[in-house]
Amino acid sequence: FQPDQLRQLFRHAAEKTDCFIACEPPRSRQALLSCRLMPLIGIGEVALNDAYISIRAGFRDNELSQLWPDTGNWTIREGKAGLFNHLFTCVRKEAARADE
Repeated sequence: FQPDQLRQLFRHAAEKTDCFIACEPPRSRQALLSCRLMPLIGIGEVALNDAYISIRAGFRDNELSQLWPDTGNWTIREGKAGLFNHLFTCVRKEAARADE
């Protein structure tokens, strides 16, 4: 996705939900290097190719947070989750208070 496409997607998601979660492989050298080990656990050629593409298209740092609309009304967390995941979560602040 290009930044403008993500902004549009996030705008629609923010209108329709109180919670948004995305988890992708991070765009990192470590994740790319790990792909070399995937055939050892039986990952086939097609899935391995998909892994390389996903990692190169992945996210890092706070790239997604910067694209989320209306950040003042959301609790946003973004960053590394485990060795090979980039986690992005947004929870509407009103919804979080209603659960308390």
